[in-house]
Amino acid sequence: MKKLLYPLLAVSIIFTSCKKEEEGCTDPNSINYNPEIEAYWGCCCCWDIVGSWYATNTVIDSVYTVSYMGEIIDSLSNSGIREINFTSHENDGVYYGPTTVALLLDGKGNVDYNEDNILDTLNYSINGNILMRKTSNDTGYVSFSYFITDEPDEYSPACPSGTGKHLSLTAEEELEWKEIVDFGNGPIEIDIHLIYSNTLNFLRIWGSGPIQN
Repeated sequence: MKKLLYPLLAVSIIFTSCKKEEEGCTDPNSINYNPEIEAYWGCCCCWDIVGSWYATNTVIDSVYTVSYMGEIIDSLSNSGIREINFTSHENDGVYYGPTTVALLLDGKGNVDYNEDNILDTLNYSINGNILMRKTSNDTGYVSFSYFITDEPDEYSPACPSGTGKHLSLTAEEELEWKEIVDFGNGPIEIDIHLIYSNTLNFLRIWGSGPIQN
């Protein structure tokens, strides 16, 4: 019984040490960074989008519809969701996005495309849950909806909505075009409608920085 009691007491002491007068976090990228406190497993840390993130997976959702004279051709249409895990190396050698993203306080940052050995700079702005991003390779700004999530941290009243360890960036696009095809009975014009979304999921890199140029 004593062997079981001592570890439980140790865990209790660790969590109760996150007292109000010690609230804060030792990660300089956290929104409640406090250099005066001692490290205690980061139990009171909470973050916003500023900082560095590494990609874990991407989720691709698409609806591809082909129609002729208003009638959908089922044999040519398709839809589905595909998840690609970057850490499992089961992506068929196809590259789907950045491996790390760093966002600084001044609206600047960088994107690391590890497979192509490219480190690209970026500018970004935030409006609600919309992130507008432009890299040196983009001709204009690209719009993403973004969400920062995690379970609420009961030990940190400053972060009632969660600690912010997970970041999701979703880009959506809807396209329509026409094509001329010949299935053996002469050329016909078909209509193609594509609804496409790509969600990149990230985990925060602890202690990543600096947060300002």
